[in-house]
Amino acid sequence: MISGRPARLLPALLLLLTVLLLPVASRAQTTVQAPPVLSGTWETDCLAIDFLPAYCAKVRVWFTGDTMNTQATLMSYEQDQVLGTITSLARLRSAAVVASPSSSPSPTPAATGGRATLSVRYAIETTDLTPQSADGVLFANLFALACNAPSWQSGSTRSLLGLQCRDFLFAPAGFEADDRITVSGSDLTFRCYPFVNPVEGQDTCSAHTPPVFHRLDSRR
Repeated sequence: MISGRPARLLPALLLLLTVLLLPVASRAQTTVQAPPVLSGTWETDCLAIDFLPAYCAKVRVWFTGDTMNTQATLMSYEQDQVLGTITSLARLRSAAVVASPSSSPSPTPAATGGRATLSVRYAIETTDLTPQSADGVLFANLFALACNAPSWQSGSTRSLLGLQCRDFLFAPAGFEADDRITVSGSDLTFRCYPFVNPVEGQDTCSAHTPPVFHRLDSRR
């Protein structure tokens, strides 16, 4: 005969586990609003694509609530033709101003000349490539070849999450990176982004010179 005591203990144990685990899940999903200093839309010049040297990408970033949005416009150097777009969405897990002219007690490189430096952490959610034309599909297939991925048959959108493209690895879904953003007048630079290295045990920044994002007059 089985005692009824274990049966009475089981619901109590389940309740205890629920109480203990809920805060952990809640912390894992916590996001923060982007500080006002990041407001506006920021864009780079056309950046070289290492594994496709005939092409470049003009990267635009803007912050909405707790979201960091990115759109990279893929172009041909010779024809100045838009071939496709890579869109990415990341959630801000933390964002804090660590140095600014008003908060720093003494002049420092990060707090002079109207500059502010922020420590941020963000989680990658989506990264998608969409060809914009027939030539864009041809470009996408060059991209796929460089990334050892299936070829495009049409202009459909495809995820790049976790894709290895020669020496560049796109971060997988849920990957969280610590970064630093410096705002100086109408310019913004990341320490890492968009060259985030998602390889475990290594610095999250790849060996690239951080591009400069220039503030645009238009607002999203």
